[in-house]
Amino acid sequence: MCMNNVWGTICDHFWDEKDASVVCRMLGYSPYGASAIKDTYIEGIWYIHINDLNCTGTESSLWDCPMNGLHEYSCSHYDDAAVACQLTDVKYSTCTTGEVRLADGATEFEGRVEVCENRVWGSVCTVSSSNDGNAYTLCHELGYQGGIVLPNSNFGVSNDPILIYELSCGAFQSKLSNCNQRKYLC
Repeated sequence: MCMNNVWGTICDHFWDEKDASVVCRMLGYSPYGASAIKDTYIEGIWYIHINDLNCTGTESSLWDCPMNGLHEYSCSHYDDAAVACQLTDVKYSTCTTGEVRLADGATEFEGRVEVCENRVWGSVCTVSSSNDGNAYTLCHELGYQGGIVLPNSNFGVSNDPILIYELSCGAFQSKLSNCNQRKYLC
């Protein structure tokens, strides 16, 4: 963001989907489906302008959100905030971030994996997400005993956005939201 004609970053302390929604709205994208990405590193010589941003998610600008300046806290560039925005035509849902479901299967026990992020349903990219830990974790979260990953969109291509590009679950994690994941394409 630009402050006093100087570009700088936002510290990711307390950075969440509400803050990400405001950034995406400011940039002309949908506030729904916005992902707050933490622990990124921005190369270059940038100032860190804002710490402890605390938006409600309904503001039109970051300047309308409560925040602290850096004189009160320290933040390094390994704590730069980042965001992944969705296009303006995403479908709003009443789902809650972290919910999972199976879509377009012939039965309730199969389907394309979909996750909710900031009131938008989207899919998980299968290219990098096909492992037994992912299947075990998803099936356990949905209340099933076990399962397998079926590659190559066996249940059709989603019209919704891809929200997770890389997913890596261990064999004993209880929820997909606890697994290592990347929410943006590198």
